[in-house]
Amino acid sequence: RSVISKEWQKSIEIANTTNCPITAFEALITCKDGKARYFQLGYMPGDDFNIITFTDVHDLRVAQQAVASASENLQNLMSSMPQGVGILDMHSQKYLYVNASLCNMLGYTATEFTQLTPLNLHPDYEHDRVVEVIERLEDGREEAPLLFDTITKAGNMLQVEISPLFVEYNGEKAIAAVFTDVTEKIQASRALQLAKDKAEENELLLKQAQHIALMGSWTLDYVQDQLQWSDSIFEILGLIPDSVTPTYKLYLTFVHPDDRQKLDDAFQNHVHNHQPYEIRHRIVLHNGTVKHINASAITNYDLETGKPLYTIGVMTDVTKRVLTE
Repeated sequence: RSVISKEWQKSIEIANTTNCPITAFEALITCKDGKARYFQLGYMPGDDFNIITFTDVHDLRVAQQAVASASENLQNLMSSMPQGVGILDMHSQKYLYVNASLCNMLGYTATEFTQLTPLNLHPDYEHDRVVEVIERLEDGREEAPLLFDTITKAGNMLQVEISPLFVEYNGEKAIAAVFTDVTEKIQASRALQLAKDKAEENELLLKQAQHIALMGSWTLDYVQDQLQWSDSIFEILGLIPDSVTPTYKLYLTFVHPDDRQKLDDAFQNHVHNHQPYEIRHRIVLHNGTVKHINASAITNYDLETGKPLYTIGVMTDVTKRVLTE
């Protein structure tokens, strides 16, 4: 207060000497109620009297300080975010602020960013979309996160998810954009889809090969108590694929009565006594057709309990070979 008082006195002396008025001298003045308020003082020297004006600017200054504090808090928050953040001036479309994460992501310094617009960060084929988004934001419409191809300073292409939103920055309305690099995520998703497509292609080739070779495969999961047949097993049994739920008991109903006990003994001996499972047997279809089948299987066991986990088996229709022999 004493410093301000001295400055005010000095300003008055200069005004009196030069006969020039003081138009805006700001001071924090204690009012009668003991509360301090910001006032803008004016002084006009005259021959007979001097005029001093008092303009209460307290609410304005408090609001400006709150905005500055909010901008500072916002900036502190953004500086600690792992995602890239940039604040865009709605008039010049230049970057007012960028955090370190965005600089690291795209390779520009904070100073270089002040000379860039959003169009500089994207390839030509993305420019129309960028302009459309900015126009919608300027019209006051919120935007959901959008995926853009984005170019780094080094010329590398990234897939970046950009989430724009409105913020108050230094007392002005601005656009903040959160940049999340999802390049690896998208590449992994594409690789997964490619692997899935390849697996489906291989599965189709396997089905075709099994069909040609009159061979089918099956898996018996003891934990889930679930048996799965390939399409070729259904076909060998004269059934439409997936027309019935596979079970071991169901398969036994197809086995020739004279071979049923032999096959079941061999399978139980394999599962419980770890004996090899390779057996030829006959099956009888619903239409009475008899087929000769070669069957084999292997079983995997729990290393701690010794209990069977699952059995994988194959069966081949060798009827033509048997009849030829």
